[in-house]
Amino acid sequence: MLVIRGILQYYLFTSKPNDRYLLVAIEAMKALEEYESNIEKTESVMKNLMNLV
Repeated sequence: MLVIRGILQYYLFTSKPNDRYLLVAIEAMKALEEYESNIEKTESVMKNLMNLV
């Protein structure tokens, strides 16, 4: 019964996202991935520097 209620609620009250919102979400994900990549590079450089000391 609870599953049926959840499915009905999803289909009745959940709207499809606007294309504009999807594009913003995609750009945000790209920026986050780039940021995380830069963090990993920085951590790698810091580890190498610590090994030199």
